[in-house]
Amino acid sequence: MMANVIAWANTKGGVGKTTSVMLTAGILARRGEKVEVRDMDPSAGATKWKKMAAESGNPLPFPVVSANVENVSDPSETGADWVLIDTPPLESAVIQAGINAADLVIITTQPSSLDVNRALATAETVNGPMAVLVTRVNPNTVAWRDCKELLKEKKLPVLESTIKARESIRKASGTADIPHGSGYEEEVDEITSFFDQAEAE
Repeated sequence: MMANVIAWANTKGGVGKTTSVMLTAGILARRGEKVEVRDMDPSAGATKWKKMAAESGNPLPFPVVSANVENVSDPSETGADWVLIDTPPLESAVIQAGINAADLVIITTQPSSLDVNRALATAETVNGPMAVLVTRVNPNTVAWRDCKELLKEKKLPVLESTIKARESIRKASGTADIPHGSGYEEEVDEITSFFDQAEAE
């Protein structure tokens, strides 16, 4: 069986791509799935996360491997059922390779207008299934209201789950911890439902 391949993308940095990839992978692994993370970002945020967790004595329950435009589409050598791709900001050719390798693209953005506009530009490069994931959400703010209105106006598919602006999520970086109530459990539910439906069709 082929792995389910997902890429997280936005040409802008600092929107929560690596955090989303790593916490999604952690939740899938905790649910008994075989997961592999592919780190395409030259800054190697996912790889550093793996090393920090290992050095703390609580290693990640999934492998993190370096990937590039030439090998990102290769079959998993770890036997993973889920391949999660962390793409960099700015580098359009690398981002596009990650997008092209994926069965589903998660366009990750914070609610700010700058981040959302870059997310919209990234979405234009996706030909297959995609959905927007909004991170660092503070409910009842003007930014969140405007973000929702803009995404609705542009008719982009948006995940119902939102990732809250919580200190526990920031502190999870470099650990194997899964913050409670972050919104990522619901995100994983939506992702797995997408693939279940695709398989049924």
